[in-house]
Parts: sequence; structure tokens; C-alpha cells
Amino acid sequence: MGRRRKDAREARRHGAAVDRSLRSQLFDGEQVVLVARPGRIATLPKLVATLGMYSFWRRRDSSVLTDERVLLGKGFLRRSERSIPLAAIDDVAFARSGLNSYADVSFHGQRTHGVKRIGPMSPRTAHRFAREMLRRI
Repeated sequence: MGRRRKDAREARRHGAAVDRSLRSQLFDGEQVVLVARPGRIATLPKLVATLGMYSFWRRRDSSVLTDERVLLGKGFLRRSERSIPLAAIDDVAFARSGLNSYADVSFHGQRTHGVKRIGPMSPRTAHRFAREMLRRI
């Protein structure tokens, strides 16, 4: 029972962190499980090169895991959003390249198959994102 309370608290905390555009896409009764944003260390070169302005773009890139699907949002001026139902996900893998970590999602659609790389994230966040997805597929 303690684990359920902890999961509910984390979901509420993450629900508050979801940006408005993605929150408006949630279905009735859909619960946010985890929100992931690009890691600070992974985006440090871009942050330095843009004199700190990249932090706006970093906050707008988000990956949201709900109990029904994965919502991916990217971009600030030119925004793109994607939704992948958990039923369409075949496999999830953790990948690490230098300081960057990713969750690679293999999915199938009606006419296509593909792999979507979610990240870069901190290793801890990428592991957690992949583990939570695997628990739910």
C-alpha cells in the first residue's frame, strides 16, 4: 500500500509538470506516470553556445508516459507532438552514448514499424522511463 501512495504522489507531482499543450491532449481519466525532459548535462554545450537561451527550448521538449500512451512534444517556435499508444509498443531499450542516455522505443502502426529514440536524458531518468514503459506494455 505504501508503494501505491508513493506512485500517486509522483503522478500528481508529474501531472503539474506537464506543459499545457500536452495536458490538453490527455484523455478523460488518463493518469500521468512520468515526465522526462532533456538532461542538463546533455544539453550543456547548447546552453553555453546560446548564452543560456537554450533553456527555453529544453523546457519545451518533453516526453510524458501515461497509463495509456507515450506523448512526445518537441520544439518551441515550430512545435511537433506525437502520441504512441502503449498497445503499439513492441519493445523498449536503454541506450547510452557518452554522457547522453536514451530510451529506444520500438513500435508498430497500421502501415509502419519504427524505432523512436527518446532523449537525451540523464541515465537515471532514461532507465526509469524505459523500466516504467516495460512494466506497462
